Amino acid sequence: MVARYTTWTQEVLEDTLNIPLSELGLSVRTANRLDSVGILRIRDLLNSNKNTLMAIPNFGNKSYEEVVTILKERGFY
Repeated sequence: MVARYTTWTQEVLEDTLNIPLSELGLSVRTANRLDSVGILRIRDLLNSNKNTLMAIPNFGNKSYEEVVTILKERGFY
């Protein structure tokens, strides 16, 4: 995934990157799929590209779009 950062201080950016995905309001299915492969924080999610995410078992287009929406709400993507 390519991330575009808004204008943040380094401290705010670091704090945001370290937010656990469990705090983002993802559906249980999406959160469980990401957790199963060790994607636990926003930082982990941004280090994953679409092909990597789509290769996760039972992670499809709906889950991907949910992730993109969450990242957009946080100022990424």
